[in-house]
Amino acid sequence: MFIGSWKINLIISIIAFFIVFIGSMATNTLTTSIFRSFLAFLLFYLISFIFRWLWKIALKSNDDLVSDEVHPEGEVHPEIEDNTNGDHIRKVDYSAEDIEKASQYVKELIDE
Repeated sequence: MFIGSWKINLIISIIAFFIVFIGSMATNTLTTSIFRSFLAFLLFYLISFIFRWLWKIALKSNDDLVSDEVHPEGEVHPEIEDNTNGDHIRKVDYSAEDIEKASQYVKELIDE
């Protein structure tokens, strides 16, 4: 479901209702103030609903997005493993020669 619940929408809407009502009472009649406050209530309820929906999409787990790319239709890739965070890590085996070349390169960079 969404992040949070409908209660968050309700709380935000009630706060908007009272802010608009108090601000509107100074210059409008009671009926106009209540009508505008009710419109603010509805508007903020819908806006908070949309923001919670967007928040859900933004926080959607990368596992859902990556797992389809990494393991389409149940393919097994032994060079890829999952760590405890759920991230995918590609295992790469380097030869002793590759390791020695990288070490020499780093040593040369440090000496400069």
